[in-house]
Formats: sequence, C-alpha cells, structure tokens
Amino acid sequence: MICSKCHFENPSDAVYCGNCGTSLELSQEITVSKAEELNRPMKELVIGSTFTGRYQIIEELGIGGMGTVYRALDKKLDEDVVLKLIKPEIASDQKVIEQFSDELKLARKISHRNVGRTYEIQEDKGTHYIIMEYVSGQDLRRLIRQTGKLTLEKSISLAKQMCEGLAEAHRVGVIHRDLKSSNIMVDSEGNVRIMDFGLARSLEKKGKTMAGAMIGTPSYMPPEQVEGKKADQRSDIYSLGVILYEMVTGRVPFEGDTVLGVIMKQRSEVPRDPRELNTQIPEDLSRVILRCLEKDREKRYQRAEELLSELTRIEKRIFSSGSVLTKKKFFASTDIKAAIRKRWVMITAVLLLVAVVAGRAFLYFRNNKPVFASSEKKALVVLPFENLGLPEDEYFADGLTEEITSRLSALHGIRVISRTSAVKYKNTDKTIKQIGEELGVDYVLEGSVRWNRSSANNGGVRITQQLIRVSGDTHIWSEQYDRVIEDIFSVQSEIAEEVAKKLDLAILEPERKALNARPTENLEAYDFLLKGSKHESQGWLYSDAGEFEKALELYEKAVELDPGFALAYARISMVHSRMYFFGIDTTEERLVKTRVAADRAVQLQPDLPDAQMALALYYYRGLLDYDRALEIFETIQKALPNIPPNLLGYVQRRQGNWENALETLKKAFKLSPRYSQLAYEIGLTYLSMRRYEKAKEWFNRTLSINPNHLAARLGKIGILILSKGNTEEARGLLTELPQHRLTDFMWITLGLIEKNHQEVLNYLDSLPYDSFKEQHFYFEKNLAYASVYHAMKEFSLMATYAERARIIIERVVRESPRDPRFHAALGLAYAYLGRKEEAIQEGTRATALLPVSKDAALGPTYILNLARIYTVVGEYKEAMDNLTYLLSIPSSEFLWQIISVPSMRIDPMWEPLGELQEFRRLLGVTPKSD
Repeated sequence: MICSKCHFENPSDAVYCGNCGTSLELSQEITVSKAEELNRPMKELVIGSTFTGRYQIIEELGIGGMGTVYRALDKKLDEDVVLKLIKPEIASDQKVIEQFSDELKLARKISHRNVGRTYEIQEDKGTHYIIMEYVSGQDLRRLIRQTGKLTLEKSISLAKQMCEGLAEAHRVGVIHRDLKSSNIMVDSEGNVRIMDFGLARSLEKKGKTMAGAMIGTPSYMPPEQVEGKKADQRSDIYSLGVILYEMVTGRVPFEGDTVLGVIMKQRSEVPRDPRELNTQIPEDLSRVILRCLEKDREKRYQRAEELLSELTRIEKRIFSSGSVLTKKKFFASTDIKAAIRKRWVMITAVLLLVAVVAGRAFLYFRNNKPVFASSEKKALVVLPFENLGLPEDEYFADGLTEEITSRLSALHGIRVISRTSAVKYKNTDKTIKQIGEELGVDYVLEGSVRWNRSSANNGGVRITQQLIRVSGDTHIWSEQYDRVIEDIFSVQSEIAEEVAKKLDLAILEPERKALNARPTENLEAYDFLLKGSKHESQGWLYSDAGEFEKALELYEKAVELDPGFALAYARISMVHSRMYFFGIDTTEERLVKTRVAADRAVQLQPDLPDAQMALALYYYRGLLDYDRALEIFETIQKALPNIPPNLLGYVQRRQGNWENALETLKKAFKLSPRYSQLAYEIGLTYLSMRRYEKAKEWFNRTLSINPNHLAARLGKIGILILSKGNTEEARGLLTELPQHRLTDFMWITLGLIEKNHQEVLNYLDSLPYDSFKEQHFYFEKNLAYASVYHAMKEFSLMATYAERARIIIERVVRESPRDPRFHAALGLAYAYLGRKEEAIQEGTRATALLPVSKDAALGPTYILNLARIYTVVGEYKEAMDNLTYLLSIPSSEFLWQIISVPSMRIDPMWEPLGELQEFRRLLGVTPKSD
C-alpha cells in the first residue's frame, strides 16, 4: 500500500505508514476528486512581498505539520508576527476551520508570559492562515542540537517556566496535546514561550486525522494519545517529561527507525534512566523525569504545579550546595535582533561594561573599583534650579536640574547626592552651610533658568549657575549662559564639564562622550519628555494612576515625534512596570508593554543606562527574576557609582537576604540622606525582622525628614501592637493621623482586635468608597462587613455581605486571574459562605501565585491570609502550621500583615485555635490539662 504523503511502499495489511506514521486507512478514504483538490500546490510567499495587503514577509521560519510558517511585519500595527499558512488538505474541511476558530478563542484566554499568544485565524482567496505572536530567539530543539545537551541549571530553569505556562493553560481548561521541544521558543535571556496552543485539539475534535496531519508528535506522545484515548493535563506533563529528558541527555527517551516503531515503544517500553546517559544528573531529578514518563497517567504528577514545586526544590538543593559551577548568563541567540542583547547575556565583561556606561574606559573596569564611593571623594549636590520664567515652565527647570545631575553622576571621582534628596531643598530658606551639613557635601551647585518663549523660533534660554564650597561659603565659579533653546544640550554638557574642571576631576574620553550625549535631536520630543517626567513624579508622590497615564501619553508623543528616542522608550517601560508592580494594573497586557518598550530602548541605544534600568525593572517587577535584575543593576552600579542602590536592596529583601538588604539600603541612604521613603524602607525592613527598636529609630528618622510621612507614623503604631500588644497607646496615636485609606484600615483592624464591633460597623458606614487596592492588599467593603459579623457571630448577616463580596470579587478575579490579592480576598469570602474547599483552593492559589520562595518580603502576606481562611472553616491544625511557619521567618513587609506573638495573643481572630495545646505553647500560654 502506497502512502499518499511520503509515497513509501507499505505491506498490504499495514494500518500506518512505516516511514512517516500517516494513517493509511484514511488515505484510502479520500476520493479522486478530493485528492485533486488536496494536491493543489500550497501557496508560497516571496520574501519581501506583502500578503493580504497587510503582512510583509520577512523570512520563512520553517515547514510544520500544518503548513509553512513565516515571520512577517504587520504593517497596520508595526510589529513582527508569525504567519502560519494552513495546508490545503487541512483547510479544505470547513469543520476543521470552524474548530480551529473555536479552539483559538479558548487558547486566547491564556494570558501568561511563558505562553505564546495566538491571535486569530483568517482566510484570503482560499488560503487560510493563522496569526501568532512572534518570539525572537530559537526553538528548544535547535538549541539542544547546537549544544548536544543543556546544563542542569538551564534545563531546570526552562522546565520551570514551561510548568508555569502549562499551569495557567490547564487552569483555564486548555490542553496543549502536541508539546515538543520544537514548540518551545527560547529568547536570548532564557525566557520560554510555549507555542501552538489549541491547534492539535482542533484536529482531534474532527474525529479523524486528515492524511499527513498526525495529532501530536510520536517521540513526545504519551501512551494514551498513541492509543487514541482522550488527552488531559497529565498528557502534557508526560510530554514535558520527554522534553526535560531531552534537555539533560541530548536525546528523547524513545527513538526508532520508523514512526511506528517509536509509537510502539511509547506504549510498551520503560524509558532508560537518564543518569545512564548523563552521570551529572542528580538522582532526585532522574526520579522526577521518570515519574513524568509513567505509562499510567495516575502515577504521574497530576498537576503542573506539583512538578514545578519538585523542580524548584531540586534547583535550590543543587545550587545552594555548590555542586554545580557558578551560574553563567543564559543563551547567546543566533537571531540578528538578539545580537543586540548579547551584551546582557555573555560574560565578556569589558564589552558589557562599556555598553552600560556609554564608553567607560576598559582599564578602569579591570581595576574592579568598589560600587560605593569612598569617604575621601569630594561630595556635591545639585540643588533644584529656580524657575524665573512662567509658572508653567517649572517642569523645564526641574528637567534641567535632573539632566545636569545625571551627567555628573557618571563621574567616578566625585560623590553626587541623588535627585530625590536634593529636591527636598526646592524653595528652601536654609543656608548653604545648613544644606551642606545635612547632606554631608563639600560643594553645592545652584542656579536659575528663564525660558523666554516670546523670542524667535522656540525662544531663548538664560541659565545662571554658581558652584559654592560649603566650607566658608566660597564661590568657586559662576557663569551666565544666554542661548537659543536649540543649544540646551550643549549648555548642560558645558556646565557639567566646567564643574568637573573646577573640582579637578580627571575625565576620561569615554566619560566626556557621556557628558556630551544628546538624547534626541527633536526639541519638541524632548519637551514632551520633560513634561511627562513631571507627571510621573506626581504619580509616584501621590500614588495617582491618572498622573502615570498622563506621563505615558506625553512620552508616547515624544516617540511619535522621534521614533529613535531611546530615553523616552525607557521611561515608558518604567512607568508600565511601576503600574504593574504596585498593583495599579496587573494585566498581562501591561507587562507586555513594559517589555516591548524596554526592548525598543535597548535596541536603539544599548549603552543608555536608563534603557538598561528599564530592562532590569522589567525582570524585577514583572517576572520576579531577581538574578537577572541584579546582574543588570550591579553592572550599572559599577559604571554609575552615584546611583543609590535602592533597587539592589529591595531585590535582596525579596530574595530573603534580609541582613544584606539592610546593609545595601543604608549605603543607598548615604547617597540619598534626605529621601524619607528610603529611611522608611529601612525601618520597615527592621520591622519585618521584628527588630522593633531599630525600626522605631528609622521611622523617627523618616519623620525628621518628612513629618507628614503617613506610613512611618502608622509604622510606629504597628510597633506598639506587635511588640507589646498595646492597643490603648496605639489608639491615641491613631487619633492624631489624617483621614486616609490606610488610616481607615488601621481603625478597622484596631476595632476588631478590641472587639469594638459597633464602632467598626459605624466606621464602615461612613467610608466614601467601596474598595481600594494597595500593592499587595485589596479592600472590599462588603468583605469587611462580613468579617465584622463573623466576629459578632451574626452568621446570617455575615453570609449576606459575603455573598455580595463574592459576586464583586469573582468578577475582579476574571479580569486579573494572575493577581494574588483577588484570589486571597475571594478565598476569605468563600470561607464566610461555608464553601470550604473553594475557600482553601483560592487561598492556596494566592500563595502559589506569589510564594515565599519568589518573594520573601510579600509572600508571607498570602500565607497569613490562608491561615485566616483555615481558621474560619475550622481547619485549625492547618492554620496552626501556617502561623508557626510565619513566626519562624521575617514577616511580610506589608505593615498590616506582620504578626508576632504579642499581637496574636490579643487578636480574637485566633481564639478558636486556643483549644490546640501547640497554639497555646506557641503564645507562651499555659497549656490546658487533658
């Protein structure tokens, strides 16, 4: 029997082609007329041509089981996409096409950083095609072939990301069914995208496989798929096990001369222990792989989260034990665009560091100078330049100050105080001597700026500045510049160079190049950047999402005017990541915008520190990839020693390196001694570690800088409750605070602790809002009412309000399924409704979305919430286990989610646990006699 696909001659009784595995029975069912239709040559697209008037073909990526795949430019959206033409033998069946459409709708529900997006299926003049997300990089199969096999570090990292992507897909009810290494894209930073979700399922639902279109790939297919049984999430786990086997050994577990031979092995043979092929594979990793490859799916891992947990445990054991070589940067892609990013990935230190500092001298970096400036360096602060023009030009003066500060910060021979501290002296009445003493600086640069817009063209600008030695209040240098606005960048450079000259600072040629940099040639675009920066600062200062949106709008106008404006793209990325990280918008779309803008900035100007910082913040805020963020940031820090290492300290805190975080944040404070928020963060770190006296000391320092710092004042109230259980004194301090959402929540918390239930109900009645969000907290008024009525044992009213809360929160969860705040709140609502299993499931889901292993600073928040859920539903032992664990580690950095033994003793929430002897011993209460 001749195979209609490959024309291999098979025995007359064969069911499958012995060469390619095609169903021979189905091949014979095709009529002559139908065969003529299917043999119609598939449309070929010429590189450079435009398909459907919209997609310009860039390159052919390959030919797969469904058809030819191209990379194309979507001219309408100005972005690269993948265009997959569907073979005529598949597209000829309208039912298959309809099924594709249905399944792609389902696949689009998957919104995850490790899953490639499939956008739509379309038809043009009889040719059906699918549009998918383009992922720069290469597929995993090719990568393995290039290297033979991957290191354990890379293999586990990639497998974990695949688990995370699969977990989200399975959660929304989508099974891949054709998971294989060629369907896994890996970019130059080692980020994974699982491609082709929903496609194999469409063929499976057809009922019969079209000739030449096998469901799944034999080398990766689990036995149940080989036997024609229905696939489920455990089928994907089997395929993932094959991929993991392939990564660590360089080969798949079952190989054969024919497809049919491989299929038979999948059904009957036991896979060879991967350690026989690679002796470096640990025994526990080998067991994990072989469990994935169990023939009986009941014996495999049942959920992707279980496999992820095992891999995480193994990874920690391997790399903490030092049994593996020091981590290296991930992959060097062969893709042309990815070559730009190689400076981030390769170990070639000189090239990388030159890119980061815009041309720092090679010799300097080899000297391996310390990150932080020594006390012997001269210290300078650039005070906010006074605006002498129109009030609406204030942003221009602020921008000029920031730019001069930034240029001087690139010099290694001086310590420059950060802008966040200098801005505190805007419109100050303090003398130069007072400012110098408070900041610990030797020199002050101050000045004024007037933009005369009435003159020709864009107007003229007058800048007057003076450099003052604090000791003796001596004027070292002063000058006035009268220039047209087009010369603004030259003036900034001249001022910075003159300051360096007057302070006898040696400037290497690469540093001079950085001092003379021009961010854009379009002054109108630059003006939009400065205006946007003003709104961004306001958004940060007042936690105002509207200000962030205004900043984005202005930054977008800047890049419209100058598409090559790298700094503007960097700012766009930073605002998006800030909104994502701080809970303003936690959608996948916001995260994608963060990465796209950061990539664009790096592509345009790889040596721009702001572009690199945008990328570091993407990894830190978006992916919680702390190692990658630190790698980039530490490089920037070496190049620009005057940037306070706040980010480094925050990352260390989230990694659980609390002592290192304190040390780093204190060093940052030396460069930003008037930055009240940084002082608060140090106090909060001490509070999380339950070192109350040190926390109080730093909260007081915060208030000495900014007496109105609300969080620091609330922190001191928190200390009273956490260290002593003193609610009376706490209440006295709370009465002194202004109306605010955080103050409201403290009143509610304190009222519940003191069992002043009617007071809390009255307070809730008076609130002018129904809900609010903080970074890792979600307040919903109906849920708060339910909590009060639960404490009052008014269970009917409790259920009424809990049901109202459930309806609202379920909608929020649907809109942001990856946000742990909403799952945590929903779990508590379910608990009050008596829906025990769902409550525990949602509470556990929140802990899985942000586990302590990923965020040691905020992960405990969700464990505490789960303990509350367990207590409400009567699972006291589980609640006890969670609380015991929380007391053994530094608690959450979120003030209202920190617990201590004194606070637990006075909180009625935990009274039901009092029957447990272990709980009473934990609180230091005499256990009850049996």
